[in-house]
Amino acid sequence: MTSGKRWKQLSGGTFFKFETEGDCLEGVWQGTQDGKFGDNGIVEVKGDRKLFTMNTALKDLMRVAPGTDVQITYVGKKLSKAGNEFKAFQILVEDGAMVTDREDEDAPF
Repeated sequence: MTSGKRWKQLSGGTFFKFETEGDCLEGVWQGTQDGKFGDNGIVEVKGDRKLFTMNTALKDLMRVAPGTDVQITYVGKKLSKAGNEFKAFQILVEDGAMVTDREDEDAPF
């Protein structure tokens, strides 16, 4: 029997791996949740929650307000100035979206 309340799922979803250049995830940014090996990003795509590993190249998503339409595209592996290989992404947000200047706006320093 249901109470008629609206419920929101806190965990679960399908894990999405960016493997092939051009892999794209487009939907509504939901924020992050703790994962087994660090934070996982969450994008809701047509009612299905897609989770993915939040690596350093995706840290700019932390500046995006939950509820914002986002498009994340894997553009391939790149070399850092130090010579380390990393996965690179293009992150697009809806026009007029609220994006903070810094990752942690409430930092006391």
